Amino acid sequence: MGNLCRFKHHGGSYNKQITFFKHVVNILCKISNVEMLEAILQRLMYNMEQVFYMTRSTEHMTNLCSEFLVIFNRNSPAEPRLHSIALTKLTGAIREKSSVKEGFSFTQLSLYFLTSATTVIHNIRHLVLVVEVAIESYFANCQNSYPALSVSWATLNDSFNLSPMVHESFIKQSANERCILSLYLYSHHLLQEATGIDEKYSVGNMLVESVTGITPEPKEEQKTLLLWFKIFDILLQLHSTGIRSSALTSLLKPLPVAMLKLAEGRENSGIFGTSWFSKKSKLSLEFRLLARILATYILHQLNKDGSLRLAPGCRHNVSNDSSKSLENLRSLVNNKYYSSHIPVIQKTIAMVLDTNKTMKNIIELIRFLTVTYYDCEVYLSDIKFAKGYD
Repeated sequence: MGNLCRFKHHGGSYNKQITFFKHVVNILCKISNVEMLEAILQRLMYNMEQVFYMTRSTEHMTNLCSEFLVIFNRNSPAEPRLHSIALTKLTGAIREKSSVKEGFSFTQLSLYFLTSATTVIHNIRHLVLVVEVAIESYFANCQNSYPALSVSWATLNDSFNLSPMVHESFIKQSANERCILSLYLYSHHLLQEATGIDEKYSVGNMLVESVTGITPEPKEEQKTLLLWFKIFDILLQLHSTGIRSSALTSLLKPLPVAMLKLAEGRENSGIFGTSWFSKKSKLSLEFRLLARILATYILHQLNKDGSLRLAPGCRHNVSNDSSKSLENLRSLVNNKYYSSHIPVIQKTIAMVLDTNKTMKNIIELIRFLTVTYYDCEVYLSDIKFAKGYD
């Protein structure tokens, strides 16, 4: 294994590296001893790191990443442990690094893995998991990236070359595995490829179905904001094309219902529902408050007649659900657990009641809440720097 990082020159030596790498991967797929698998995979990733430091060839590093990812298409006597261990070693190798050497960072290595994964891995579940790791690594290491490197979702999208053939399966698997960053990147990709209103509406509908079916873990709270933001963005883009208000309402209506479920202090699953016999919600108080605020605001933009408030003026036919949601939000002002959040609650209640605020101001609201509670996460940059809609 040590021979892999000794090839430092261009030309034939690179071909030797690739050949040697293929040989090691073939051996891995024949090993049944888990401890040996872990040791070899660890060494393999270490050698890739050394090659990454020494080479400036994008093609060569992409080829090495591709050969490593072939593991996820292979079976072995230790399968499925091989795939699980390989994913763990990959995660440790690229997500937890923060060093820079010779003008490179592991942000760039993450892009190599992302490009390779979309062309090499055939198993959709493994593909989704690797893409999620690559995205997380990209943003986790971006602060140490080479200054000339553009750190953004647009840069990730340029490295994302997923075939249209796996459209539905990739979306479904991303939702099943709660790989929210993968789902967000794919929606970004689909919107860029969309040529008409129907295609954009389809992407929005896909996101609503996915996000309402996902019960996030605490570590996924901030990622969930991205999907909500993208739904709002798509909805307002569709409005600018002249689509019927009722069609936008149909797209949006399931979202506040799902948000209010997440806002509960008790879990919604099980025979006890949200009663005191059910488990306490694992989600943070801040996220539950944010979900309640957004749901309340949306409900106040939905009229009973099926129309969506997109122009300033008095409200008509406000639903009972919206009134109840607003009262629940107001009651939090007297709740001791929310004492430190009273300024935010009061400001958002004022936005809800302001007849000059419409659905077009939802971007302004989610941006304010994101900056207030989650300002540290780089992957939320799309929300933080989003422009509103007039």
